[in-house]
Parts: sequence; structure tokens; C-alpha cells
Amino acid sequence: MSEHNIPTLINQYIASVGSDSDTTSLYVDELVQLIESDQLTLLQFISNLGPTLTSDLDLIRSKGIQCLNSTLSKVNRGKLSKQDINVLIEFLLNKFDDKLSLQYTLNTISILISMNNFIASVNLLKILNHLLDKYDPKKNLAKVRYESFQILNNLLSNPTFLLSRQSVCEKFTQTFIHLASGEKDPRNLLISFQLNQSINTQFQFETSNELHKQFIDDLFDVCFCYFPISFKPPPNDPYKITADDLKQGLRNTIASQSLFASESIPALIEKLSSTNNVIRCDVLTTLEAVVDSYTRETIEQYWLTLWDALKFEILHSTEISSVIKSTDSSIIPEDVEMIDDNDGNKPLILTLMVIEKIHTKVNSETMLQTIIDELKPNIMELKSKSKQSIIILSQLASLSIKNFNAVVCFLFQYEIWGKYFNVEPVHDIEEPVELDINDDIVLNIDKQCDLIDDLGYLLIGYQVLGTHENNKLVEYKDHLLIFLGQILINSTNSSLQCKSIQQLTKLIELADFLQKEEIKLVLGYFEQIFITRIEQDTDDVVLHECMNGLVTILHDDSIVRSFTIELIIIPILGYLQPETSVEKFKQVTSILEQLCISGEILEFLSIKLLNKLLVLKGQVDKVQNILDVLIKLIETIEGHSQFLTNSWYKNFLPQFTQHILPIILSNQTDYILIESMGDLIGLIIRFVDVSRHQEILNVMSVAFLTNDKNDLGIDENLLKAGCVYASVFNKILANLDKKCLFENVDFIIENIIEVVYKLENPYLRVQYLQALSLLVNKFTNDNFQELLEEKLKEFTSGNLISFEIFIWMLKGLLLKLNPVGLQFYNKLIELFIKDPKKIIAKSLQALFIDLKIYTNSTMKPISKVKNLNVKLLYKQQLFEIILPYLQNDESNEIYLYALSLIIENLSSKILLGHLDSILPLTITSLKLSKPSPIILKSSLSTLNIILNSNKTLVESNVPELIPILVNLSQSNTEDVRILALKNLISIFTQIDDSVKFKSKVISELSPCLDDKKRQVRKLAIDLRQILYELK
Repeated sequence: MSEHNIPTLINQYIASVGSDSDTTSLYVDELVQLIESDQLTLLQFISNLGPTLTSDLDLIRSKGIQCLNSTLSKVNRGKLSKQDINVLIEFLLNKFDDKLSLQYTLNTISILISMNNFIASVNLLKILNHLLDKYDPKKNLAKVRYESFQILNNLLSNPTFLLSRQSVCEKFTQTFIHLASGEKDPRNLLISFQLNQSINTQFQFETSNELHKQFIDDLFDVCFCYFPISFKPPPNDPYKITADDLKQGLRNTIASQSLFASESIPALIEKLSSTNNVIRCDVLTTLEAVVDSYTRETIEQYWLTLWDALKFEILHSTEISSVIKSTDSSIIPEDVEMIDDNDGNKPLILTLMVIEKIHTKVNSETMLQTIIDELKPNIMELKSKSKQSIIILSQLASLSIKNFNAVVCFLFQYEIWGKYFNVEPVHDIEEPVELDINDDIVLNIDKQCDLIDDLGYLLIGYQVLGTHENNKLVEYKDHLLIFLGQILINSTNSSLQCKSIQQLTKLIELADFLQKEEIKLVLGYFEQIFITRIEQDTDDVVLHECMNGLVTILHDDSIVRSFTIELIIIPILGYLQPETSVEKFKQVTSILEQLCISGEILEFLSIKLLNKLLVLKGQVDKVQNILDVLIKLIETIEGHSQFLTNSWYKNFLPQFTQHILPIILSNQTDYILIESMGDLIGLIIRFVDVSRHQEILNVMSVAFLTNDKNDLGIDENLLKAGCVYASVFNKILANLDKKCLFENVDFIIENIIEVVYKLENPYLRVQYLQALSLLVNKFTNDNFQELLEEKLKEFTSGNLISFEIFIWMLKGLLLKLNPVGLQFYNKLIELFIKDPKKIIAKSLQALFIDLKIYTNSTMKPISKVKNLNVKLLYKQQLFEIILPYLQNDESNEIYLYALSLIIENLSSKILLGHLDSILPLTITSLKLSKPSPIILKSSLSTLNIILNSNKTLVESNVPELIPILVNLSQSNTEDVRILALKNLISIFTQIDDSVKFKSKVISELSPCLDDKKRQVRKLAIDLRQILYELK
């Protein structure tokens, strides 16, 4: 571009700047390109820019400087020569009086400082002197002040010249103090804190130099005057500055200069007396940073001052035992940063962290001994401050084996703890001391509890420290085992016994502390607790503490698991006898259930419990109890640490079926027992490796569907006559992998249908129908179109059993969204619409209901079995097909009944997309003169979903809904009353316009306050409270 076009380009920039940033940027880019391609020299550019820079109008001059600023900000850093930079800086320093241009003037100086050819020796002092003498930060806006800080920041980015001369460092420091004094803007404070830190870490100050001493005072003042800093970010803050940013910046600044100590430490200690938890947390966190950053010599000088203040915080805390429990695994929690600063307990934790930090910086032996000497009077007599003192010592003990041994040796002196733990007193040969060994040895229960808690804190120190040779605590473990064991066995105070159990448990947990025989000793104590409670039919907190303690250590230690089986589980199993009462039997299995936390223990228990089943024979309650326990244990353990059940299938299952299935035949109406047996067998099969499933299907088909002899001991053929074994067979089919091939499945389906027609027992008929459904769903690709057509036709002629067969076969097809199944689903709907019958409405429920044979837990089994052939969205698709038909006649009670039965079996996620369609039907259902409880319950549940998901749909209906809901809250079934009250609560808490009904509802709710059911009364009270608070 030729020279005469430059003025035009500059004028276009001046005209557009501030109103069109995109266009302005294009002009700048063009100027930069001309300069970098040497088509435009800097001198030519300044010459053409001159009229704007010297204009009489402040705004034009400001835009001229802005043009210079924008252009230089994009020019390559190596483009300008040393002379260019020197001239420009000289020019810009003379523009400090031009207030409107000052922001861009300062920013341009910052840009020039960052240029490659900036000469610090020529320009640095000039800049600092002008900032010091010609610039008053108090007379400028925050955005201008920011640019002055940025100049110092850029000067520090290449500090070679700056650090080479003390006088320059001093000038820089003086300039910074001038700029930082009185600053209030958050963005500027952040950079001020950063600069303060940089000065403290890069510059050397001499304590003998009076000027330097003044600098230290001033540097401290311009940061600490903000402590504690609080800040609430404004909405849409462009700088995204947080309160934590400012707190951390200030904290780092205070901690960056050891010479601050004479002022910072006393000032922080003074602020520690604040009653505001947030401030106290800020103070303590800052003290920790200070101790961590200040020199060792500085902390050596002030540690006693700090200790005096910090110990006061802990020793005078009355809540410390609720904050730090003797059962914890560490005194300082790992997630301390996650605790909210408003939590009143956090300052205690932070105080201990500061003490720990001090210990790392000073002579540890001297500090520890001083602290021990100071705390000794509190610990000797188990006084009120004993617990606090022990916590301090235990935390210090956890820092090194030397500390730990020193604390142990101190605590187990005869006059401290030794007299309680029966440790022999050690006499100095040269100076014998007379001790009254009977003096104050007997402790009351409260002090015994305190002593055990104190011991617990010491053991935490061991846990945190880990294994070390020459650990002095090992010398006292016999004393601890005997002391804790005697309390557990001999005391009658449950709190004291529980505390003993907690610390005995911890002794086992300590790495490399107890030997095998000593672990057995502790487990022997626990066994006595179990046996005593079982024999006395007692279920108390001591028993539960014992179980909880055992479970804790069983998870992590295979040796303990082995000993527990030998010493505790086997003796407990001895109480599962035919003559044992049902109540005691259940107590024992409950204990075993809680102790069974691994596949190893479960495998052992399964064998033992199977043997128990063999001798129980006709005692159905006990058999049922064992089945429930085995099912729950397999589900629980498979849930967190899966294992294959191949060995169970091989060893457990044959004996189980041979001896237990006959019990079913003698208790054919005990459907719960029958279902449990099937659940257990199905669960075992599901976790057998998938490669075995075809073989399992073949074996089970022979056992259940033929007269052939088999290893399972089954001698009933399900295809010949109705048998309760069908329930067990269904659970087996449901848990087999869906890829298994079922031979002669069509023949079996025909035979099952024949048996169904002969069955009069409703339970048996449902079991065979479920078997039919499973076979259709999983083991055949036939769509049975002709058979379905035939059964539907027979239904229209009045054959209800044919209709049941049709529905269950249809369910099997619909679960996998088979096209023929969908075709007959539509036919069923058309039949219902043409002739609404309650039996068809009920059949629709069967199509939507979730059955155990078609559901799994969410986990993927280790066996890699995929046993379900169910499409995820089948219910949604079926619901969307039928809903339009049911909407056509909102007043038809049969339609509403059908909808209610369907909705009962739908998740809220499916309903959410259809709330506007369902609401009219819901309100109609509630307004029926004599609606069935099923319709009411379903409608109220749906209404609650609508209110909580899209309240605007209901707002216009509130006037008619409130009287209906009030009426329902005082009549009908308990479930209906509860749902009615919940809906009223939702209305009054979510819909503003409902307030006008407040008074009437309050008066009409009175009968609910005397309802027989507690939950109804509670909801009524909650609702009245909400109504009273409405304004």
C-alpha cells in the first residue's frame, strides 16, 4: 500500500474503534502487515499517526494512542529496534498527564517491555521513576491501575538487570508499594499479591538496613491489611475470579517472606480468637503455609509462641472426641480439604495440621519433649484435657518411629498408664522411689472408657506410621490384650464392652503387631460374646459391635478369615439344630449372614448349611430361613466380588435337590418356600460359566420333563401332570443363557398347553403358563400365528383358559417385540375397544407387569451369561400403541381401569412424555362416583408425577382437585389417604395460586390428625405446617 493511503487507514480505525471491533481488527491487521513487510516504517507510521496523537480533542488523542497500542500488540516481538523502543518509551512517558489515554499508554509500555530489544539498563529506572513520581493510582480507575501493575509484572519477567543492582531492586520495591497501597479491585489485588510474592522470593533484604526494614513493614502492610479477605463474585464476572483465588493469593503472599514473621505470626494468632469458623479456618490454613514456607531458623524462633496458641485451641475443645474418634484410621482425615469451612469441627483438624507442620521444621526431639512435659499433668490423672492431650501426642507419634517410641515410653510409665495396664514400675537403682501401687489404680466406668479411647488414639498413630522394627508398643501388647479382654468378658457395662471390642479389633488390624496365637486369643474373646448372647437369646449392642468389628477385619485378612471360621463360625453353627427354637435359629443365621463377607466363607457355609437342611426335614420355617440366607448371601457377595458357581452346581446342587425338593411335595401350598427354592437354584445356575449352560439345559430337561432317572433325584414329569416343581423349572429356564438350544421345544409347548387345560390350582396354572411364556420367548423362533389365532377365537367363544394361554404366549413374543406378537397385541386392543371387558383389562396388566423370570440385577455376571431376551423399550412401545385408544372415551370406567392397571407397571420415565395426554384421564378417574382402589391409587400416583414434573399442566385444575384430594385423605384405603396428602403437599408447595385455599384446607384436615395410621397423621401435620407458613 502506498504512503498516501496510511492516513485513510488510520482515520478509518479512529472512526470505527469502540463501535465495530471486527472492522477495527481488520485495519490493525493491515497496518501490522505493512510494518512487518517493511512497506511501512515505524517512523512513517508515527508520522501519519501524529495528527491524532497531538489533537486538541482528548477522545481523538486517546484513539490515536489506542491505534498505536493495538498495532504494536500484534507486531512481531523482534521487529522493533532498540532505538525504536527507546524513542517510543520516551514518548509514552511524557503522556502520563493525558488521563483519557493513560490506560493505553501504560499498556503500550508493557508491550514494549516484552519486546526482544527492550534495554532495561536504559529504560527501567525511567519507567519506575515516572510511575513513582508522575502517576497517582488513587486518581485512576481500576482498569488503568491494572496496567501499571502489569508493567511491573513484565519488568520482573526478565529480571537479570533488575536483580543485578540493589538500588534498582529498591526502586522497584518502592514503586510497587506506591502502586499497591489502598488497592481494592479483585483483579488488581491478585496481581498485587503475585508481585509481592515475587519481590519477597527474588529480592534480598538485609535486616540491618533501615530502608529494607521499612520495605518489609510496607510489603507486609499492603497485603495483610486485607486479611481475612472476603469476596463475592459479581454476576457474569468476565475475569472469573473466585474468593478462593484471592484467599490463596493473599495466603501465599503472607507466607512468601520469613522477615514478615515478627508481624505475621502475632497478627494471625490474634485473629485466631475469632468466633467465625470461616475466619479461623483461613487463619489456620495461612499459619500452615507460613510454617511450611518460612525458614527453619524463623520457625525455631517462634514455635513456642505458636504452640501456646495452638494448644489452647485443642485443649479447650469440648467436641474433640466427636470430631476425632478413637475408632478412626487417622487423626487427620484424608479429605480435610473437602470439609466445609463453616463446619465447626474443621479448625481442630487444621490446628493439628499446623502443629504437625511445625514439628517438621524444628528440632523434633526438643519440641516433642517440651510438649510431653506440658501435657503430662493432663494425662496422669485422666483429667478433662486428657483426651485432647493424647490426640496431640498421637498425631506427633505418627510422624516417625522415634516419636512413636518416645510417646509410648512416656505413656506406659507406671505413674501414667502403667498402673492401669499392670505394667511393673521401674525403680532407679541410685534413687529408689516409693510408689503406692494401689493408689488410684481402680478406675470408675467413665474413666475406663476414657482410657480405652485414649489407647485407641495411640493405636491410630501406629496405623498411620506403619510397620517398623523396634516398635516399643510391642513390649506392652500382652498387657493390652489382658486388660481389654478382661473388660470385655467381665464388665457388665455395654459401652465399656463396645469400646474394648473396638480396640481389640484395631489390635488385629495393626500391621505385624499380633502373632497368630494372639489373634486367636482375641477371636476367643469374641467367641465368648457370641455364644453368651446366643445362649441367653440376647441381641444387644455388644453383639452387634462384635460383628461389626469382625466384618472389618475379615475383609482384609485371609488368616483372620480362616481363624474366624474355626473359632467362631463353627461353634455358632452348632446351635442350628432341629430342637433349636425358630427364634434362636433365626438369630444364629442372622449372625452367620453378617459374618459371611467373602466367597471363601460362603463356600464353607453352603456345605454346612446344606448338611443342616438334611436333618431339618419337615421343619419348614427353618428350611425357609436357610434358603433366604443363602439367596441373600450369594446376591450380596456376587454384587461386590463375583465368583463362578461351577463347584456349587457340581457339589451343592445334586444333594440339595435330592433332599430338599421332596419337602416341596409335602408342602405344596407353601408357595414362598417353593419360590425360594427356585430362586436359589436359578441364582446358582446364572453364575455357572456360560460354556456349561447347554449341558445344564439338557440335564434339566431330562430331569423335569421325562421319566428317566437323574442325579438330581427328581421323579416327577412336568408334562404328565401338574406339579409344583414347575416353579423351580421356570427359575432354571429364566437363568439359562438365551443362546441355548432346546430340543423338541414345540412338542414340549404342546404338552404344557395340554396340562394347563387340566389344572384347577391357580398357582400351578400360572407356573405352567410362565413356563410356556419363557419357552416362546427364549427357545424358539416360531411366531405361533395359527396357535394364537386359534386361542383368541376360543376366547371369543367363552374359553377363559384359552385366553390365558393366548396372553402368556403373547407376553413372551412382546418382550422381544416380535412382529406377530405386535400384530396380535393390536387385535387384542381392538377386541377390548369393541367389547370392553374387565378380564381383557386385567390381561393387559399381565403384558406390562415385571416378573422375576424376566428381570435381572443390573450387574453383568462373571459367567458371561445373557439370560434375558427382553427389549429395553418394549413397555414404552406397547404403551404408545394403546394410549390413543384409551383416550377416545374418557368417561369409560373400564378404560380407566385398564389404564390404571397399566400405569401401575410403568416407570415415571415412560409417563413423562405423555403427561398432557394422561392428565384428563387421571382427573376423570378421581371424579368417579365410586372408583376402585386400584384406579384411585394409580391416578393419585400419576398426579404426583405430573405435579413434580410439569406443574403448569395442573394449575388450571387446582380448584377442582383440592376438594377431591381433601376428601380422599379422610376415606378409602391407607395408601390412597397417603397419596392424597402427598399430592396436596405438592400442590401447596409448588403452585402459588393455591394459597387462596389455605384456610379451608386447614379446617378440613382435622380428621386426618386422628387417623389410625402414623404416616397419615405425620403427613397431615406436615401439610398443616406448610399451610400455616404460606403467605
